[in-house]
Amino acid sequence: MNNLLRVLSIAVLGLLGGCQVNHTLPEPTLNQQLTLPQVSVQTLGSVPGPLIRNHLRSTGVFEQVREGFDPGGYNIQVVSLGDYYGFSNIPNQFLSAFSLFIIPASVSWETEMTFRVTRGQEEVATYRVDNKTTHYNGLFVHPDGRGDNIRRIINSFAARVQADAALFKLTPLKPVHTPMPVAPATLQQHIALIVSYQVNADGSVSDVTVAGDAPELARSAVMETVRAWQYEPWTPSPEAPATQRTSRPIILKTQSLVRTQEQSCAQVTQELKAFEQASPGKPVSDLSTFQQTSALLFLAELRQQDSASATEVDKAFARALPWIIEQCRADPQADYWKYVHEGVKQQRAAAGQTPQ
Repeated sequence: MNNLLRVLSIAVLGLLGGCQVNHTLPEPTLNQQLTLPQVSVQTLGSVPGPLIRNHLRSTGVFEQVREGFDPGGYNIQVVSLGDYYGFSNIPNQFLSAFSLFIIPASVSWETEMTFRVTRGQEEVATYRVDNKTTHYNGLFVHPDGRGDNIRRIINSFAARVQADAALFKLTPLKPVHTPMPVAPATLQQHIALIVSYQVNADGSVSDVTVAGDAPELARSAVMETVRAWQYEPWTPSPEAPATQRTSRPIILKTQSLVRTQEQSCAQVTQELKAFEQASPGKPVSDLSTFQQTSALLFLAELRQQDSASATEVDKAFARALPWIIEQCRADPQADYWKYVHEGVKQQRAAAGQTPQ
């Protein structure tokens, strides 16, 4: 009898405590009178994208929340980490099952989310928000701890963005002279980097940093080039502060690929003539320039479409190669890539494909 009373007491205490959901993140306060511009949202991670966008809509902070990326507008890229599906809670739930869930199980949800706000490709701000939610879950108590966990994080982000609302009123930066960095001759493969820098009201650039795995020579080349960039000057004001921090991706291409894209038909036909004399009987597709052209076409298509489409572009170039060579021999001063694009387009059309 005493044991039964003890069990019932524990159950009652659990039920009473089970109605409470505790968070490590304080409850934020949203300003319902302050509305920020429309945003497009991309997501990656454990928390479903539609759930994130719906929570952002429910805050009422943004004029509209859409899916995707807007090159000319504001975007939010969300990365989420955590046990969203609650696998870590399974052991406690098994123990609760022995009492037919009359004794509630202690469960927790821990999530970290990073919100990167951009205007087009230019970074506006980055926010990292984490929250741990704990509660009891049993036969008669079913609080939405997981939903509350995500909702608290997104509401906190929305409150922080409202506090930084001036960032959405910044005058868009207008590039005047922003040439791409040239990769060192020793670079063996193309490299993707993120360069972050400060633009000053006089249009100059300062405080340049580079993120990404690259040789020191490549990093130095990027920093030296970006420091010389120029933007259109502006007059500082409360809506247009004297400095703006931004970032953008940079792709360093190997010198061989850069040269390939700048070649004339005369250069290509000269290389082909020397190749045919040195390697009689070998297919012309083995020429270094043609192999590099094939690689560039493949990579460019892969960034926009899928691997199957990229493979088709590669095949179209191989079929067009005799025609490209013929045109270049007839018009040595022409741009080699002009005939590459025309030839590939013709071959894809003949195959019934629709280039993007």
